[in-house]
Amino acid sequence: IVWARSASTRSFEGAVEMREVHEIRVGKNYKDFERWPEEAKRIENLRCFVVFYGSEFKLKSLSIAALSEKECELWVKGLRHLVPDTIHAPYPLQVERWLRKEFYAM
Repeated sequence: IVWARSASTRSFEGAVEMREVHEIRVGKNYKDFERWPEEAKRIENLRCFVVFYGSEFKLKSLSIAALSEKECELWVKGLRHLVPDTIHAPYPLQVERWLRKEFYAM
């Protein structure tokens, strides 16, 4: 998952490995949305979701506000399908993905 703070930004600010995603929650009931209460009030609950990821005990979070409820629904559905598919992929495919990621990171 590659992300930027706003849609107008051409470059990305961060990335999350699909194999590190542990949970996806719909709604804005998380501390990230409480940090900016004015902005959070303007966004409908069903347009928001949170991705919990990481390889350590304390997971990191990525709080996302989609442009519409339908877009949010599609993102959540897609991620919930892709994450297990990525984690349970055959070993040769995992190695290929890792090599490709490392190659393009050069």
